[in-house]
Amino acid sequence: MPLSPWTDERLAALQLMSTGCFAARTLFRLKQSCADIKTIIHTPAEKLPLNDPQRVLFRETIRTNIQPILKTIESQQIQFLLPEDPGFPQALREMEDPPFGLFLRGAPLGDRIRVAIVGTRDITPYGRRVTTFLSRELTRHGISIVSGLAFGVDLAAHEACIEAGGHTIAVLPGGVNTASVMPPSHAPIAQRFVKNQTGTLLSEYPPSAPIKAFHFLLRNRLIAAIASAIIVTEGDHKSGALVTARLGLEGGRDVLAVPGDIFSPTSRGTNALIADGARPCRNAEDVLSVLGLKNTEQAKQIAEARREIPVTPDEARLLSALSFPQSVDDLSRLLQESVAKTSATISILELKGCVLAVGPRTYVRNTG
Repeated sequence: MPLSPWTDERLAALQLMSTGCFAARTLFRLKQSCADIKTIIHTPAEKLPLNDPQRVLFRETIRTNIQPILKTIESQQIQFLLPEDPGFPQALREMEDPPFGLFLRGAPLGDRIRVAIVGTRDITPYGRRVTTFLSRELTRHGISIVSGLAFGVDLAAHEACIEAGGHTIAVLPGGVNTASVMPPSHAPIAQRFVKNQTGTLLSEYPPSAPIKAFHFLLRNRLIAAIASAIIVTEGDHKSGALVTARLGLEGGRDVLAVPGDIFSPTSRGTNALIADGARPCRNAEDVLSVLGLKNTEQAKQIAEARREIPVTPDEARLLSALSFPQSVDDLSRLLQESVAKTSATISILELKGCVLAVGPRTYVRNTG
């Protein structure tokens, strides 16, 4: 469900992001030059901190009709989050180059530990075997698997996670709406994530925004930031997965690499990472050790511990009513109790990890 209501500020942010032409750094620079986001779109391009080509793009952007985008957001139940929103992932808010906004579709992100598994599109049988093995084993320990839904390693990691009954996060270079999924042949698995609430599609680009070449590299920085650790299972020296690994190292993330055949081009990158100091990854225990987890059950325990705290009858009644995202005001009317009491109950449930904030005073049950 989209955030509600659509304030002038939120609509202005969507307008600025509508064409996907501007990187987040540029949008934040524009925001800093004006009193608020809505002021930007009413400011002449000549008065904004933009170069001449950017001014042309700016004029195109503010003329874009965002009604079709709004319609897609509503019809496909896409969440639109700004950094100040409660549901915006803290890891992305704190990164050096944060996204200006996020679009999410599918299951709530939840509070599980996240590990990225990335690698070459030209996956070998060996790469597929180790990617599937690691994704499946980490999933069984309650860890969410993050990747980019590309050919090869990415798809193998997502599929193994889903088959093991876990939660996966696909970070996309274009919109999270079905028509924008890249590559198009992977739209069916993306739809399965959404329909079965087994995965989350995440992007900093709005529905149907044209996909630019630089989107793929910018996508990699989000994969690196949202995960606690990054595993490269296969990749040559020039693989985009190695870019993700480098970004992860710069962001203080743990990077692991799967050792491979010294004669295989698809293992040159992973073997080089190990030679440069990356942790060799042989099994799930290697990953859990890097994350500081003392045993193979601890990851799952951390994710589930808060939800083990018993709920009171009032809390259980609220959870039963929260079958879909609702505001505190709507819940108080439904439960026929004061807004103050509903707010207090929601606060306790949020501390217990039973509910997630998905917008200003709007919540959903945490099924992750």
